[in-house]
Amino acid sequence: MNEFLLENGNHSVTLPFEIKLDRFEIIYYKGTQSPADYVSHIEIRDGDHRSEHLVSMNNILSYQGYRFYQASFDEDLKGSILSVNHDPYGIAITYTGYILLGLSMIWMLISKQSGFRKILRSAFLRQGCCIILFLSLSGIIQAKPTTLTKEEAAEFGKRQLFYGGRIAPLQTFARDFTSKIYGKPSYKEFSAEQVVAGWIFYPQEWRHEPMIEIKNSQIGKNIGIDKKRAAFSDFFNPDKTNKLAGYRYQLFQKGGDDKMLRDVNELYEKIQLIEVLMSGDLLDFVPVENEALLSPAKLEAELWYNKLNVNVVLYRLNLILGICAFFYFGWNLITGRCKRWIEYLFFTLLIPVFGFLSLNLGLRWYISEHIPLSNGYETMMFIAWSVLLIAILMRRNFFLITASGFTISGFALLVSSLAEMNPQITFLVPVLSSPWLSIHVSLVMISYTLFVFMMLNGIIAVILLLIGNNRLKGKMMEHVRSLQIISRLFLYPAVFLLAAGIFTGSVWANVSWGRYWSWDPKEVWALITMIVYALAFHNKQLKWFNNPLFFHIYSIIAFSFVLMTYFGVNYYFSGMHSYQ
Repeated sequence: MNEFLLENGNHSVTLPFEIKLDRFEIIYYKGTQSPADYVSHIEIRDGDHRSEHLVSMNNILSYQGYRFYQASFDEDLKGSILSVNHDPYGIAITYTGYILLGLSMIWMLISKQSGFRKILRSAFLRQGCCIILFLSLSGIIQAKPTTLTKEEAAEFGKRQLFYGGRIAPLQTFARDFTSKIYGKPSYKEFSAEQVVAGWIFYPQEWRHEPMIEIKNSQIGKNIGIDKKRAAFSDFFNPDKTNKLAGYRYQLFQKGGDDKMLRDVNELYEKIQLIEVLMSGDLLDFVPVENEALLSPAKLEAELWYNKLNVNVVLYRLNLILGICAFFYFGWNLITGRCKRWIEYLFFTLLIPVFGFLSLNLGLRWYISEHIPLSNGYETMMFIAWSVLLIAILMRRNFFLITASGFTISGFALLVSSLAEMNPQITFLVPVLSSPWLSIHVSLVMISYTLFVFMMLNGIIAVILLLIGNNRLKGKMMEHVRSLQIISRLFLYPAVFLLAAGIFTGSVWANVSWGRYWSWDPKEVWALITMIVYALAFHNKQLKWFNNPLFFHIYSIIAFSFVLMTYFGVNYYFSGMHSYQ
């Protein structure tokens, strides 16, 4: 064929050569049914010249100024759908613009006349000070349904199965199953492997265990279950009919309350999951002779990753340390007594916390075989890691950096632990298997991290002004101005990194789809966020930004755009970034 349709579908364009599909294939990750790539084997006929080419995800075929992208394929795998781009000069012009933008941002950071360098010369930044400690933990438990012993369950957890599009130890499935049903990765004194073994081998006992979390109490009351945690048997009438099924159907027929229906569906899914597990159809074990079995090293790495349970431990620890640090900061401001050993103790605690999180991310990277930045769970962990890294690198310069580092990383890890985040390790879908993914997401996440610091500085500054009495007013105002200097220092790299993240994303889009911008909701809100923060650069023209109070309040309000971009867009809109 030598024609292609324009995007509006009304006109066709003739190519100066012919293109023929020899065959189309889906390449799978080894030992799984998860697609790793979609590949079209193409022959180009240009007069008497014949040449063979490959087109796949993130692998463009360029010929005579035409660029061919793998867009889709026929269900019978006998046809391939390619998108075509013909813009011989546009790419060079666009990329030149990106490079010039990057150089101008770098120049703004290094030029002696720039606002950023003037902030660096501030006398305040030659000072340093801050912070304290404490930790906590909790335990619980009782009750005894029958299951395997801990040792037997641990061996059972090493069995390998197909799960989440890849081969994984049963322990990984067990943790996800228990977390989904109970809300935690263990139940009473039972490990996740013991829980799954119990449901498989002793279902008559486990069906009476109150381990199913009912988040919406109204649902429980409507179906006659007046408790927060119910047993599997509680969801069935004496005639063995499912109480939820009828209630769910009524809600669907009535329409309206979408949240109630969503909560019912979530609960119904838990019941179905248990039923399928008890039936034996849920677990797809890998035959021992399968060559794609995990290596002993990778199996051990995943078992250790599951045991670490980093998020739950670290978010509690970091939040407690952060709160204690802020209390110390407030006491230090009011009394003027600065105890260096306390500050050094806080800073010293940053190191093992950072190392522990780094180990966790490294293990996840090794297990999944891609940089852990492919979904909300992973990006929140990366934000926590970036915050701790910034706190360590810049602690000597800034008074509040240690306290902020603990607090922000704690909240980021808390968010990643919430039920709506997906902790399951999976292979990347083909379009995400690009080096541009890690560059794009890393730049954007680091910029968001810096915006978080600015927002927190703003909150602290407003609190200082509110609590300062006449005696402390001048001193508090001095600290508020200092916080403004810190925030303005963060503003430059934050906006520049966000801009770089947006433009590397557009390069990725061009490589994958042949277009730079698609007006996807997340793209649009990222651009809006960049513009909102960039306004603060223009303090000569917009004099309000010179006022510390206005600047801090603006930083707090501006952060709502970051929240909208990262969370709100996923909740209110659908788009190409839904996998994040």
